[in-house]
Amino acid sequence: MSGSWLHRPLESPRIYDLVQRLLGAGDRTLDGVYSRGFGDSSGIVLDIGSGPIQETPLPRGTLIGVDVNQAYVEQYANGPKSADCRLQGVVASAASLPFATDSVDECRCVAVLHHLPDALSRAAIGEMVRVTRRGGRIVIWEMLQPTSWSAGPLARLLCALDRGQHLRTGDELAEMLLETSKLEWQEERFRYAWPRLHGGQWVTVKP
Repeated sequence: MSGSWLHRPLESPRIYDLVQRLLGAGDRTLDGVYSRGFGDSSGIVLDIGSGPIQETPLPRGTLIGVDVNQAYVEQYANGPKSADCRLQGVVASAASLPFATDSVDECRCVAVLHHLPDALSRAAIGEMVRVTRRGGRIVIWEMLQPTSWSAGPLARLLCALDRGQHLRTGDELAEMLLETSKLEWQEERFRYAWPRLHGGQWVTVKP
């Protein structure tokens, strides 16, 4: 894959953690976004494509990190402990979740779909809808492709360097979510971190 020499070090959980902290330094924009998306989470919650560190607000219950990288999953499950939340990890693909239908209270998927081509992204969305119980919540948070250079030259440069090769505009992702899930989504778009990257968050409740 083009650029793989640049991205290969990110397979190390420690380097991944460092890069995430550097890119997100000095900005609190996501605190409010995360609070609106995950603020009252409880029960069994899946963190799809979790990476090695738990970054979103902890639910009251069990938070299960799901990732294809064994080292990421191990570090995730051994993350900071909370009296109200137990962390676990499962090695699995977002496109084929090893959980029963209607078995979890929430699925959250943060900055994962831009790593997946359309077919796998649709499969992952379908799997999240499948495993979430009726009345449960699905939260999709994504880095978005700016639509013009004037919207943010630095943001566009970092998008080009990102190891995710399937960045989409907000409109493209919104259309994919609606067509794949057949559900209604509440949408929020924002800029975040010091490079002023473009992001979007979509939330739905399974009827």
